[in-house]
Amino acid sequence: MLKYCYSFFHNIMLSNLAFVVIYLYTIQLVYPQTTVSPIQTSNPTNTLPTAAFTSNTISNAISNAIPSAISSATPSAIPSANPKSTSSVSTNGNKVIVVYYSYWKRSFLAENNLPWTKITHVNFAFAIVDAQFNPVLDAQTRIVLSALVTYAHVAKVKVLLSVGGWTGSQYFSTLASNAASRATFINATVSIINQLNLDGVDIDWEYPGRQGMICNAVNQKDDANNFLTLLTELRAALGNDKLLTLAVSTSPFNGPNGTISDVSSFAKLVDWVNIMAYDVSVSDGNTESWVQLTGPNAPFDIPDSTTNRASFKSSISNWMNAGMPSSKIVMGVEFMGRAQTALEPMSTSQYVKRDPVVPEGDQSDQMSTDSCPGANSSYSGIWTWGNLRQQGLLSCTLEGSSSWKRNFDNITQTPWLYNSDTNIYISYDDPKSLYVKATYTKQQGLRGMAVWEISDDNGQELLNTIQVLNKNIASPTNDCSSSSGGGGGSGSGSYHKLALSGPAIAGITLGLATLLSIATFIYYWYKNKTAAVIGPANGKVSENDEA
Repeated sequence: MLKYCYSFFHNIMLSNLAFVVIYLYTIQLVYPQTTVSPIQTSNPTNTLPTAAFTSNTISNAISNAIPSAISSATPSAIPSANPKSTSSVSTNGNKVIVVYYSYWKRSFLAENNLPWTKITHVNFAFAIVDAQFNPVLDAQTRIVLSALVTYAHVAKVKVLLSVGGWTGSQYFSTLASNAASRATFINATVSIINQLNLDGVDIDWEYPGRQGMICNAVNQKDDANNFLTLLTELRAALGNDKLLTLAVSTSPFNGPNGTISDVSSFAKLVDWVNIMAYDVSVSDGNTESWVQLTGPNAPFDIPDSTTNRASFKSSISNWMNAGMPSSKIVMGVEFMGRAQTALEPMSTSQYVKRDPVVPEGDQSDQMSTDSCPGANSSYSGIWTWGNLRQQGLLSCTLEGSSSWKRNFDNITQTPWLYNSDTNIYISYDDPKSLYVKATYTKQQGLRGMAVWEISDDNGQELLNTIQVLNKNIASPTNDCSSSSGGGGGSGSGSYHKLALSGPAIAGITLGLATLLSIATFIYYWYKNKTAAVIGPANGKVSENDEA
């Protein structure tokens, strides 16, 4: 009897071990531990509906996501990607909709919860280039990225690794200047792409030939040419099956005589450029008169009196005039705005003298410092669209609250908020202004649009607007519906969640385990009903019994 009990429970434990392992890991995958940078924008926890799964989707998600994510925790153990598994792009039209997805914001928008049916590409931000010229992703980030790739490919969305960014461009100039360092970077980048089955790489060097972060290496004379050499070698290593894109400023790179006039050689190497047509009024120490004035963060156009400011339209002209084809231009927009402090009343104009000190932004804005020695601490002044809505500055999508007067500039085609009690001015994009930009992008025959950053939305209020790229959508109207949840997480619209929730997985796992236990009990009871007391005739469980 004791031997029979032992064999019975032994088999139950073995048969259920796989369910326990899958359950525990999947809980980590769906509700992972998160470290959020204190300077980044946060939003309330997501409460999104779970989309229905087919049996094939569940099977593929479990068989593909879990093993690859586990192995990715140890970089050397990551299996090589199968190039044939790269998914085709899903889109309702022919325009790309690229969204940047930041690892540090994933507690507000989990990697399994992106709006898959409304995007074509995800740029995962960021791999940081270190002093040894390697793009660095820690083990936890690799796990998240591996899971993201699995979910995206199920939805036929492509995933690129974005390398660099504002704080990750310190060593690009040095890297690009030397053949050995270029080889180090290229080999490491291609290795990550293959290991994690990525669809390509997005190089976000801020900025060739110009100063970005104050401790960045800069070589105005040679950066542009060295960058071209780097991209030539990187394209050769990637082949034509992988995407190579660039995040670029509102005008081409700087050379020894200022902005270079011909980027046609770059155009031959890249699939497209993402033009960051925003943050044009951020004070960076420039002494030009216009940065001493308040002004729009991301204007569609500019008045003649402020021609030194960049705009959405001028960015397109700058790159096309330099030889970048319209088919390789993707226009970047932000799902956020920036605050400035006006030193004069803003009763009639949004261009007045401003305080150089950046005011505090939304509820998540904190004093922060660039990673450069001697850098000053400051607020970012950032207000995400989600927090403009959730914190009550906007009572409706196109209407300010009682304390904040909303204005709309018909030249820049952008809204702005002003609080006369605090003299705080906030320039941002809303559904109306983004509709103008998306419609123009479509009319000009550009490749599409790119969004920084997808979790900053309020549900899908802004993302829904730029669907006009691929659909016929009427101009947005004022939406005063209440919102529940913050950027990327909830509010209007629902995301398509390509994973089962933790509680659902728990229920399924326990249910299957219970059914298997009952089946095991019946099997042993039937097999041993003639020997219920003394057990098997040979005193041991059959060697052929399976757990």
